Amino acid sequence: MKIIYIAAAWNDDEVVMRALNAHFDILTSYLEMEEVGRVMAKGAGYPGMIDPRYLREVYDLGKSL
Repeated sequence: MKIIYIAAAWNDDEVVMRALNAHFDILTSYLEMEEVGRVMAKGAGYPGMIDPRYLREVYDLGKSL
């Protein structure tokens, strides 16, 4: 099975994303899945805050499936 991860965090603190990435790595391994993509959007607490590059990454990821 394959899996993708898309996560958003209110602030742009790297500590939160580092912990979330570690959790995703463990989960992927535990479930014996193949990760095919990951988008980690920092500073995306509400739609107006989202950097357009994250939207492009999610779009490109979905399109590549």
